[in-house]
This record gives sequence, structure tokens and C-alpha cells, in this order.
Amino acid sequence: MSDTRPPPEGPEIRDVYLDSMNGTMANNLGAILTFTHVATGHTVKFPAAITNITDSHNTELAKEYGWEQNDAIVNMQHGSRKISFSFSVANSSIEEARYNAQSINLLLCMMYPAMSGENGWSAIGPVIKIHGMNFIQSSDSARGGMGAYITNLVYKPDLTNGLITNKGSGTELYPRIITFSVEADVLIDHSPSVDMPIPDNFPNYGVPLNVVND
Repeated sequence: MSDTRPPPEGPEIRDVYLDSMNGTMANNLGAILTFTHVATGHTVKFPAAITNITDSHNTELAKEYGWEQNDAIVNMQHGSRKISFSFSVANSSIEEARYNAQSINLLLCMMYPAMSGENGWSAIGPVIKIHGMNFIQSSDSARGGMGAYITNLVYKPDLTNGLITNKGSGTELYPRIITFSVEADVLIDHSPSVDMPIPDNFPNYGVPLNVVND
């Protein structure tokens, strides 16, 4: 079924589908996984059914050895962060499946450059902000998510859990469960500062270490 809505004026914002138990519960709990394309402002949200996550931090070191010196003089050149995670999207009705299909299409479109009618392919900044509870977030809540370059996005319908189809004319088939795998290079919010070793703007999994709880 094609989307017959008129093109949106300004960024497209797609919330979770609220006419289902999955969407309502996720919205009430704040368990939302959000993707925002920085260059266009397009945003799509899914219930945060995150099944696994790997967050790796790598340090690039430069080593220098003096004459007859066994231990190297080590300088830190830079640090980098990569994140990979999987999440699933569930469909419980034909209406929810149609809505989620449009949301998924918007997410997939974020992986490609824009097409300009005058100049052909036009480069657009590839940064996507991702936010998923305290597992995937920026240290600065005002930033609206963790800036990242998504290097790989895998869409995998799980056909073993069955399909949803419409009862009218024309055949629509939607999987009940769709799994996504995401790999991304993460942008560190700011450079190291005098607040080392635990400045507020460095990666964290919830409350920064130097925040004192009451």
C-alpha cells in the first residue's frame, strides 16, 4: 500500500505507533529508540526493543624508544568509539505494519545522499543522532542524541514468526518481527579538557562519574 499523504512541510517526524500495546508501553516508559538525520532534521522513533549492544573504545598510542631503553615513552594520539547494536520492530496488526513500514523506509533513506534535480547527486552531512535510553545517548541531553556515522545498517525480516496480510483486494505481506543491526562510528562531543580524567562531555552510561547524587 503506497503512502498517499502530501509531502511534509519541513522535517518529517515519525513517532512510535501508539495504537498498539508495544507502542503505548514504550511511550509510557520512555523506552524509545530515536534516529535523527542532522542535515535534514528527519526523525524516526521505534520502541527500544534492543536485543544486544557492543560499545568499544579504542586508543591510538605512539611509542618512542630511547637509546638502550626497554620501556617506551607512550603518547596518546587520539581515542575513538564504535558502537553496534540490534533491535527488533514488532507488528501486531496490518495498520501497525503499514505505519512501521513507512518509518523503516525513512530510516533506510537516511543512509543515502540526497538527489538534487538541478545538480544530480548532492552530498549531505551523514551524521545521525541516535538515542536509546541510557544505553545509547549523548552526555549532553540538550544535543538530542549521540552523533554518529552509521557505517552498516542491516534489515532482516524474521519470516519464521509469520506474516501479516490484509483481507481486502491486493496482496500486502508484512513480517511480524523485523530485526535491525546497526554499526556506527561515534563522534566524541568535545576534545579533552582540564577536567580530565572524567569530564562531563565524555562517553558514559547514564550519570557522569563526577556528578554527586543526593
